[in-house]
Amino acid sequence: IFSIAEDPSALLTNYYNLYNTSAGNNFLESLESANYSDQLHKIKIPSLLLWGQYDFVVPSNVGQDALANLASSYKKLILFSHSGHHPMETETDAVEDEIIKFVETFK
Repeated sequence: IFSIAEDPSALLTNYYNLYNTSAGNNFLESLESANYSDQLHKIKIPSLLLWGQYDFVVPSNVGQDALANLASSYKKLILFSHSGHHPMETETDAVEDEIIKFVETFK
């Protein structure tokens, strides 16, 4: 009923099929209400947050709050100025560059 799809229309169909099952509906509803903000202080490892400046699903102020609450000695929030919720799809090269810099810093 649900599979990985490269084609955007097939991906949309997969989401639709997932949402229209009892288990899928429960899962998606639990994602919508999930909030782990009160647990962020437990994260002490280097942390990189990648956010689209125009993300209206999870707005950038959520990323800023997350950054403030992380206990990491190294933490960084990158706002991608031409992206919404999926900067990894809309600014692929810039996201890749930031991830590589982060990994190179801590390898």
